[in-house]
Amino acid sequence: MLFSVDLIPGHGRWDVDLQQMLRAHGAPLREATDVLIARVSADGKKEMMVAALEFCSALPAGNNAWQRNGRALACAAVGIPYLYFAEVGGVELDENRSVKAPRFPNPIVPFSYLTASRTFGVACLPIYEPSPSSTAEIRASFAPSFGIEIGQRLVRAIIGGESHAQSEAELTERALLAVEILSAQRSRVDTLRGLEWKEFLNLANAQEKARWLERHNIPWVRQTSGKVKVSATFPRLTALFESASSLSVGAGAIPICLIPQVKCEQLAKKVQRLYRGALGADFVAWLASSGQPLIVVWITGFKPGGGDHFEAVDPGHRGQRRGVGGALGVRTRSRAGKQGFIQNVGGDAIAHAQVRGHQGARADPIPAADGAYAVGDDIYSALLKEKELLPYDARA
Repeated sequence: MLFSVDLIPGHGRWDVDLQQMLRAHGAPLREATDVLIARVSADGKKEMMVAALEFCSALPAGNNAWQRNGRALACAAVGIPYLYFAEVGGVELDENRSVKAPRFPNPIVPFSYLTASRTFGVACLPIYEPSPSSTAEIRASFAPSFGIEIGQRLVRAIIGGESHAQSEAELTERALLAVEILSAQRSRVDTLRGLEWKEFLNLANAQEKARWLERHNIPWVRQTSGKVKVSATFPRLTALFESASSLSVGAGAIPICLIPQVKCEQLAKKVQRLYRGALGADFVAWLASSGQPLIVVWITGFKPGGGDHFEAVDPGHRGQRRGVGGALGVRTRSRAGKQGFIQNVGGDAIAHAQVRGHQGARADPIPAADGAYAVGDDIYSALLKEKELLPYDARA
């Protein structure tokens, strides 16, 4: 099979705006991948995107491990196959360039690609190869999960318009093996293990997954950092969620938790008391509802005031939005209007503890896009204030 290929390097250098093309297809995030493969139409007037590729050799430590997830979602959500070629087993060096230790991603990172692939019905897969700095022991341990040759075969099949179901299936199995290996080598049992990952992936819907997680009962504890400014109420807010028997959604070290449905009503009352009744009645009723599972996504943003901020996500669509993607079927969307600069996870979400200028806390719910709730007014102006704002502080 022969191909005629034009290589067009760089974003924004040509007449075609790749981000605009993705947005035109309905991509939920403003992201652009390392490589977009497009097929030119027979009349030469259109480019049809057929695949997206990402390449990364950076250590999968901290936030860097998650940085490509937005690009994966932007592509998978509009039906474009996304392949993430990454290295595993790379080592961290100290200030003297001596090896400190190998660094690995949390196993839920590669697992998140598999959930996106399953949810959107399109290949969204991590493809691993050994890092040049990895040890022989690490290479041997992860060898069953390596899949560069299969990935190359998959790309060729996509370009040629051939069936690639077999390659997809093989890469999915190898990615699951990588997840299992990563979780097995963790010193603490703070993630799913072994075949639990595959069982979890194959559950049909968010309700089943929530019940499954409740049965496995992996506790969630909010990890905090002294580098992040928070309001006086924030430690009490996190304590409320921990006391509500919050559960891990597959890995305990990430800022996402599942609230058992039987705990929602009492939790809503406690949150309302914490903020002195400032939360709107509609939101409190929504939070208290026990009809569907509730996920909370905790976001560390760049707010100068460090106000309490979390996203409450309903994967079972208590509102109108169908929940998709993520460990529990959660879809990332961008909120419109005044909340447009915040990336939200889920259709039913709230961003709370925002303020209006220096006038103190406001509690009027602002209906936002996709059935979301925002408590407070003019978040963007509050973000730009130089003076530190501590919204909704329940100080004595």
